[in-house]
Amino acid sequence: MSASQEETDDRPGGGRRQLVIDVGACSRCGGCVELVPEIFRLRDDTGLIEIIDDAVLDEEVITEAMRYCPEDCIYWEEE
Repeated sequence: MSASQEETDDRPGGGRRQLVIDVGACSRCGGCVELVPEIFRLRDDTGLIEIIDDAVLDEEVITEAMRYCPEDCIYWEEE
C-alpha cells in the first residue's frame, strides 16, 4: 500500500512523476512530518503517514525528507 501525489517534472525530457510513501515499509517515525508538515502528515484515524493532496511539492524539501527517512520509503515513481 502506498500514498502518492503527482507533479509535472520540469527537467528536460521529464514527464509526470508521483511522490510515493510505501506505508508498508514506513516505521511511522514522523521525521518527514516534522521536516515538511505542509507536505506530509500523520493521520490520527489510521496512524499512517500520508501526502497532503493540496500540498505544493518542493523538490528540495522532499529530497531532504527522503534522505532523513530511516526506511527509505519515500520516493519518486515515474509515470
